[in-house]
Amino acid sequence: MGLGHRRYLEVIAPDPAQPSLSWFHSLPGLREPRLVGWAAACPDLPGRAVRLRRGGVAYNGPRAGSRTQPDGATLRWATLHLVDDRGGVLPFFIDWGESTAHPADTAPGGLRIARLAAKALDEESLRSELAVLGVEMAVEPGMTGLWAVLSGPGGSLAIGP
Repeated sequence: MGLGHRRYLEVIAPDPAQPSLSWFHSLPGLREPRLVGWAAACPDLPGRAVRLRRGGVAYNGPRAGSRTQPDGATLRWATLHLVDDRGGVLPFFIDWGESTAHPADTAPGGLRIARLAAKALDEESLRSELAVLGVEMAVEPGMTGLWAVLSGPGGSLAIGP
């Protein structure tokens, strides 16, 4: 679902036909819907990799990815994943590049993301990690997890711990 300019919500679930998950390893154990991860736009993944290496952050990638939509259009992107994303609280990085449509451009719209924040018992540690990653995000005290507020014509909806 499109959440505004170059922002979207993707609902994912494990595919029983796939032998294993590439990331979001917690999905099979979930018993209720929740936010399990998020992507930060990054037009220079090689540069971000250098920044992470200098900061002592382990990562995988960049890796190219693609998928063909039902209408035949192919989406292409590249991602860089942290080895330890704090259970999805820290982002993975994605570059949609210039040659592909962004999912927010073709997804049903009507909602906006009013707020995205991380909760953590060790707020200062999380803030420090986000700074090393070069990511700005609200951090609040609480049980570790992501929460978001979506707003639309019918009001607002909070999702998270």
